[in-house]
Amino acid sequence: TGAYIGANAVIQSLKMEGFPELSSKKITSYETKIGDMSKMLQMQDYFPEENIVSVSEFFDSEVEILYSKKSSALYNRKAKSTINNGKELYVVGDSFANYLFDSLMHVFDESVVIHRNDYKAGMAEKEKTDIVLFEFVERHIGQAKNMADIFIPKSDVKKED
Repeated sequence: TGAYIGANAVIQSLKMEGFPELSSKKITSYETKIGDMSKMLQMQDYFPEENIVSVSEFFDSEVEILYSKKSSALYNRKAKSTINNGKELYVVGDSFANYLFDSLMHVFDESVVIHRNDYKAGMAEKEKTDIVLFEFVERHIGQAKNMADIFIPKSDVKKED
C-alpha cells in the first residue's frame, strides 16, 4: 500500500487525477517477507514478516508488458497501457520502483522502469519520454549524487564562485 500511496503522490504532483481512496478498493496479500530495513538493522527476529499486497480493481486501463528482464532486485520493464493520455514515464530506481511501477504503468501511455545499476547516460533520452522519475529509498540514497552526474550534463551545472 505504500507504493500505491507513493505513486498517487507522484501523479498528483504532475497535476494528473489521483487514485481512488484505498478504503474503497480490494487489497490482496500475495506473499510475506521480512522488510529491507529490518534486515539492515539485524532486527528481523523482532519484526514480523510484512504482507506484500496488491491493490486491484481500480484501473480503467489495460496494460501490455512489452518486455521484462530480471536485474538484481528489479525487473526492468516496459509497459504500454490503453489510457491514451499522451504521457510517457521513465523510472530509474531501486527495488521499491517495482512496486511503484505496478500502479504507475496504468496511468501513462508508455512507461519504463530500470534498475539504477543498469541505467547509463542517455537511456531516458533515447526513449523520448515526457517524465523521468528518479527514485531511491533506504540504504542506497548516497548513490543519488553519482546518478545526478548522469542526468545533469556538465554544461548545465553552474560553477559556484
